[in-house]
Amino acid sequence: MTAPDSSPDVVDETDPFLEDRRRRLRWPITVILGFGFGSLMLVAVASVLFLGVLGARENTATLLRDKAELTLASIRDKITAHLQPVEAQGTYVADLIARGVVDPDDREAMGRSLVAALAATPQVSGIAFARPDGLLWRVSRKAGRLERDDWSGDPEAVEAIERAREKPEAEWAPPVWAPVLERSVLTYRVPVHGPDGFLGLLVAGITLDDLSRYLATLSEGFETAFILYDMQTVLAHPAYLEGGHRPSDSGPLPWIDEVGDPVLANIWHPDRAPLTVVAPLKSGQGHVVSLDGREQVYIYSHLRLDGLRPWLVGMHLPASVADEEILRLRNMVIGGLLLLIVFIGATFLIGRRLSIPVTRLAVAAGRVRDLDLATIERLSPSRVREFDEAAHAFNSMIVGLRWFETYLPRKLVGRLISRGEFRRPLSEERLVTVLFTDIIEFSTYAADKSAREVASFLNDHFTRIGHCVEDQDGTIDKYIGDGMMAFWGAPTEQPDHAVRACRAAMAMIAAAAEDSMEVSGKEQPVRLRIGIHTGPAIVGNIGSPGRLNYTLVGDSVNIAQRLEELGRDVGGGHAVVLVSEETARAAGAEIDIQDEGLRSLRGREEEIRVFRLLGRRDVNAHLASCRDPVSSCPRT
Repeated sequence: MTAPDSSPDVVDETDPFLEDRRRRLRWPITVILGFGFGSLMLVAVASVLFLGVLGARENTATLLRDKAELTLASIRDKITAHLQPVEAQGTYVADLIARGVVDPDDREAMGRSLVAALAATPQVSGIAFARPDGLLWRVSRKAGRLERDDWSGDPEAVEAIERAREKPEAEWAPPVWAPVLERSVLTYRVPVHGPDGFLGLLVAGITLDDLSRYLATLSEGFETAFILYDMQTVLAHPAYLEGGHRPSDSGPLPWIDEVGDPVLANIWHPDRAPLTVVAPLKSGQGHVVSLDGREQVYIYSHLRLDGLRPWLVGMHLPASVADEEILRLRNMVIGGLLLLIVFIGATFLIGRRLSIPVTRLAVAAGRVRDLDLATIERLSPSRVREFDEAAHAFNSMIVGLRWFETYLPRKLVGRLISRGEFRRPLSEERLVTVLFTDIIEFSTYAADKSAREVASFLNDHFTRIGHCVEDQDGTIDKYIGDGMMAFWGAPTEQPDHAVRACRAAMAMIAAAAEDSMEVSGKEQPVRLRIGIHTGPAIVGNIGSPGRLNYTLVGDSVNIAQRLEELGRDVGGGHAVVLVSEETARAAGAEIDIQDEGLRSLRGREEEIRVFRLLGRRDVNAHLASCRDPVSSCPRT
């Protein structure tokens, strides 16, 4: 039998794309570029003027940026200067108590120390020392004398004392509303630990009036400065000095729409646009919002303090202020455009004709780089000879790649591509976590099903559990009948590979339960046996030069497969996930497990300790979804 001719010289004469190429008149790109550059030479002098105007405009935008960043830096420095003395004084007094210089049970000594601390820091409105039992000494600037109080009945105070007992670091606490002062107060809390253990908690409170007063001095022109506590509530604002300082219905600080500043109230307007009138900020962010036909510019940056969520320090001003700075530059541009309009039109047409195929080819090449072959459209023919040849070659390449991608692990290839060059990965020993799956009672299910039904079921099943592996950045090694082998820890380093494998296993159990199969005349959820083991393995390309497979080799692979088989003997429950002692130790507190004792594995003489995976501990799922400062997470 003669093999089909695979020579590259064989051309399909019936290819409609080839016929279309022959009908079209194609021009060399050198001819087109020659005419294009010839036209551009006519406007060389005007181009120099135009570039000069652009440079002047950039300088103006840079000056506006520097002014904005200088204002933001000034606000941040003022806040730091306002808070640092409080931290230093609180730490100093706490140290005196901890070293026994000041006896916390001596009323006279405590009174002298707290009054002196209050006198040295005028921004502090009150300072107190609470013992572990809730009894405390305090001095307020309003009273001016030492007073005794009892916090043992206040749940928030008790919680603060217990937190100080467990966490020895000093920190700022979120603001609270002080009814006596009719102000929101920030407190700096310093746990006091002596040689004999926990002595109590030192608390220094400050009001926010000074910050608002300083912001008012920065808001005398067109700008209005502000400080947001959590993107939705206002920590300091010039309006506070005019009676705008009131708590919201759910916290000690007012919402942004409650301080009497309608511009600030629309800072997170859904139709906000990128900042263009100011050069890109080096240490902040900004955007523009159109309100009643007028554009407002918002510029802001974050300030972080120990124990507190980041504050947003910023200002807003009308965009017309920046527009005035560049008005004279705009007039220069208009004059230059009148002289260049004819040449720009010609250049635009040439550039447009050249950019369309280049852009399409670049987009398609980017999708090839990302292995997103399904969304690549066929490139159209071009009158430019070189572009036409490139389009034809590219379309032929995509046809071949679409066949190959069905046989290759796309995610693995993507990771190897990310290394930036083609080189054969060397085989090496790595600490990895291997996972094997198997469907319980699949043979019974497949016995009376057609080949098409079985294949359709397995394709759907592997799609479901394959997503679980990919979500945890694992690599699917192979499919073995109704089972699958996957691993973590290669080709990229993953310090938490054991945790990822356990998370993927629990996700597989949930995903498989959403499907069902008919066994013995009854519909039942798909049940899985899963084995997971962590250990060393040889990782790399195994095979001949003409057919390689990136896989694992070693005893760790065998142990993981034997653990999956052991699930038949352990049984019980909707599914069985068995992990080795090595995996349980590597995953640590992330997972819930049940000790199944020492077990013998097929083909191994020594017994190993086996654990059943019950689930994973994760109490931060909701909090992690709320990290975006402008997300729609509920207010807390």
